[in-house]
Amino acid sequence: MALLHLFEVDGPSDAASESTPPDRVLRRGGDLSALALAAFLRTAAPVPHVRVVLGHAGADARAERLDVRPDARVPTPAGGSVRLAARGLQRVLRDIEPAGCVAWSGFAAAVARRAGVGGSLGAVAAIDPHGRSPADTAEAIKIAQCTSVPDRGDHGERPRVLLLADPGTQGRTLLPWRGVSLASAGHAGIDFAVPPACSGLRRLLRMPTEGLDLVRIDVDGRPLHERLAAATVALAVHGPDADAHASPGLVAAALSAGLHVVADPRHAPVSLHDNPGLVPCHRAATAEVARALLDAMAKRPRRRTTGALAAGFVDRVYAAAGVTPQPA
Repeated sequence: MALLHLFEVDGPSDAASESTPPDRVLRRGGDLSALALAAFLRTAAPVPHVRVVLGHAGADARAERLDVRPDARVPTPAGGSVRLAARGLQRVLRDIEPAGCVAWSGFAAAVARRAGVGGSLGAVAAIDPHGRSPADTAEAIKIAQCTSVPDRGDHGERPRVLLLADPGTQGRTLLPWRGVSLASAGHAGIDFAVPPACSGLRRLLRMPTEGLDLVRIDVDGRPLHERLAAATVALAVHGPDADAHASPGLVAAALSAGLHVVADPRHAPVSLHDNPGLVPCHRAATAEVARALLDAMAKRPRRRTTGALAAGFVDRVYAAAGVTPQPA
């Protein structure tokens, strides 16, 4: 019997409208879900693993770029319907008898339980690599610090600001763009990288660019670890509210990749406040975002700080899934 892993990748169907309640969309795992699973598998005991990705038609290829080779894919309908995704998982389960399940997002856990996993099909260990609830934050930070990111090359003289955005909400673009535009006055030019499903992106791309030619908007759909490797600075602030800020897991992953991260101390985990890569943005206002970005871009480049997951965490995951690895 195998240990079943349900995980996600970023996809166009994850995007939510601005009117969608935050408590519905903040459960998605996206690329960070796959990176967390990859870190786990590098440390896990040699038991049979079955990896099932929940996502769009290109999710298999994207997962492989994130260092996870799926054994199956369950289509995820637009809007993230748990009921419809569970039907797809039930078809996959006809050929699998899992000893337990690790769901690498809240959405994946909901799909697993709706499909019947957790009863006669073993227990479900639910992990949120984004650490959105206080109980999950410390664990998510430790996982993010073990995710693998490619080497960051020479980015030249033009800084590249990456908008960190959670899957589902995918971030608001107006305030970050205004901050980047104002900060560009102090540079020869700035590239502003945003995920394809960002809220307000269409409106942003229609805005007049006269006088703002120093800012180049790049709709970057590459996997998360490749976006992190290509950036020089990450921006976690999208607005004044807690749901308008990148998750603790995303912030920790960017810091671990060696980036300076502009974040609001009110919404960034306290355990990261002393991290030398964290650049505080004390107010969700254009001038303050621009000031923090200029501060971040003036700092010396940082090195990556990645490691392996602690054996105790791996053992806890196995225990929560009801699986006892046998010695090799």
